[in-house]
Amino acid sequence: IYFQHDGVLAHHIKHTTTTFEELGMGTYLFPWPPCSPDISPIEGVWCILKCRILHHDPRPTTTPELYTTI
Repeated sequence: IYFQHDGVLAHHIKHTTTTFEELGMGTYLFPWPPCSPDISPIEGVWCILKCRILHHDPRPTTTPELYTTI
């Protein structure tokens, strides 16, 4: 397992890093380069969701409609 973490404080506190080491993941942690949407899988997901919502006819106007559209 490779865990690529970002700069969120929770990913760097002692408890988190100790837990990673206890699980044997300490050597598999990779820093997340700042401003790197090209290597962030979630960026592609957000793009797909935005396109589906923007091109849906009729465009959802309520939360339940939004869930259905997605």
